[in-house]
Amino acid sequence: MNDDILLDKFDLRVIDSENTTGTFFTFAIQEGIISRQTVDAELGQFSIYASPTGSSWEESVAFKREVGEYSILAGYSQLEQNRLKQLSFDAIVSRKQ
Repeated sequence: MNDDILLDKFDLRVIDSENTTGTFFTFAIQEGIISRQTVDAELGQFSIYASPTGSSWEESVAFKREVGEYSILAGYSQLEQNRLKQLSFDAIVSRKQ
């Protein structure tokens, strides 16, 4: 994206040996605005996944989309619900062989 978006807080984790945590890649948006309409247009329609609990102003509204064996989670600011805060690509499949 060449639109003045600054990414921050990259997190890549691999599945643990007990298969309790899946592999995922997450990044946060430090500066700039990516709207929910842009995310839906680029990645497809998301469904509501989690709402804020009300214990903090920093909480997110999360939306989820499953694509085959994978899921994508998009977190939006609860104060600016059209502003993407973070995006996570998650592998649902376990590593069992």
